Amino acid sequence: GEGYGLVKEFFTVLSRQLTDPNFGLFELAEDRGSLIRINPHSATMNADHLEYYGLFGKVLAWSFIQFAQLDMNLAPYVFQTIMGQVPSLDDLK
Repeated sequence: GEGYGLVKEFFTVLSRQLTDPNFGLFELAEDRGSLIRINPHSATMNADHLEYYGLFGKVLAWSFIQFAQLDMNLAPYVFQTIMGQVPSLDDLK
C-alpha cells in the first residue's frame, strides 16, 4: 500500500462523527434516504458549529487531494457550492 491506511481510517472516522445528525452540523434529508444536508439549526445544537464546519472542510479537502473516498452521502448542493457552482432551487429541495 501507500501507507495511508491509518490516516484514511482516521479521516473516515472523523468524517462520520462530524456528519452524524446527533452532532448537529448535518441532518438527514427526510425524503432522500441516507442523504445528509447542512442543518440550518446547527448554531443552536452546537455552539462551536463554525469551527467544526471548518474542520469538516479540511477533511473534505484532504480526501480530494488524496483521492480518498469517505463514507458520507452529502446533498449535491454541498458539492456544487464547494466547486464554485450556484445550486438551483431544485438542488436545494
